[in-house]
Amino acid sequence: MKKHIQIAFLFILPILLCLGCKKFLEEKSNKSLSIPTTVDDFQAMLNSYGNSNVDFIASGEVSSDDYYLSDNDFNSLYYESDKRLYTWQPDYVARPVSSAGDEWYNCYKPIFVCNSVLQGLEENNLTGTKADNIKGQAMVFRAARYLDGVQIWAPAYNKQTANTDLGMVLRLDPDMNIPSVRSTVQQTYDLIIQDLTDAIPLLPDVQSGTTLP
Repeated sequence: MKKHIQIAFLFILPILLCLGCKKFLEEKSNKSLSIPTTVDDFQAMLNSYGNSNVDFIASGEVSSDDYYLSDNDFNSLYYESDKRLYTWQPDYVARPVSSAGDEWYNCYKPIFVCNSVLQGLEENNLTGTKADNIKGQAMVFRAARYLDGVQIWAPAYNKQTANTDLGMVLRLDPDMNIPSVRSTVQQTYDLIIQDLTDAIPLLPDVQSGTTLP
């Protein structure tokens, strides 16, 4: 009898586990995983000071003559890439991707947020003054990041070569499965100017917070 009960239990257990797993997977483990759908949701995404207003690229300052390191300070730098950047070496001047100072990540994370906001506004058919304001903010924040990046990672703008010089990877969609392709310097500045131009009529003269454009 005991053996029959054990066999029956072994058959029933997988069924119970499957039913339990299905219910478990249908529930969000954290409210923060909810998908943003309202204007307040998208405004909250842009209100994130850490995403929108900090972690701009420091490479330009590090490799400029605004700061001076003594030999002891220089030798104590943790990352070899920081030493190479400070001394104007031609390569290996970026920190490892896993480090807190990954400037490529710091640049494109806010761009991803802005693209997510712009797509969310469109997909949820959100219109009106408040939605327009959010759209304008996202465009300004995105333009600011591309301007920050193109001044560091691309040649200075030259009208004669801008259509062939490599500029930024222009991400306009939050879908990370879309392959990344570097645009030209001209295309990069065209997008920056277009974003800022389109944002002007959407933004109010005074924002609700001083960190918003």
